[in-house]
Amino acid sequence: MEHKERLKDIISRLPFTPTAPIGRKEFFIGLIVITVVSFLFSIGITVLLGESNIFVVGAIALIASYVTATWSVKRFLDIRPETKARLLQIVLFASFLVLNILTYIQVGMLKELRAFSDYVVTHGLGADGAPEVSAFTLSYGTPVSIARAVIGILLLIFVLVLLVKKGREVKN
Repeated sequence: MEHKERLKDIISRLPFTPTAPIGRKEFFIGLIVITVVSFLFSIGITVLLGESNIFVVGAIALIASYVTATWSVKRFLDIRPETKARLLQIVLFASFLVLNILTYIQVGMLKELRAFSDYVVTHGLGADGAPEVSAFTLSYGTPVSIARAVIGILLLIFVLVLLVKKGREVKN
């Protein structure tokens, strides 16, 4: 009996290197499931803890990056079966993880800038007691945003290609 590789297998067997390709429809549905579950976990943690816990958020980012990368490799195997799945999986995992990390860094920077701008708007410029904007935010805000945009756009294009490009459409 042939074993099907599903999302459950990706999560339950680490490290999981896919061997069986999936079609566009399965890839799309799986991508929606991964996105919704990751989003709900992040929101749930924020609601339960009141503030984002860096370790929990990091764990969610790590797991979501791994599952998304592995799921994308399964789809890519349908398009190019001769691909070295392990190498592609590692590259995609690192890319998704860096994108998640940059996203959380950018969110923190934006919170800091928003707090400063709200105070300035409320109390006027030069008011004593204004919250400080860290040197990190001032120095690295633009490079972090640019890096996040470049990596995000490249990954978005890759995923769109996986959704649009016709593969062998092997039935499992």
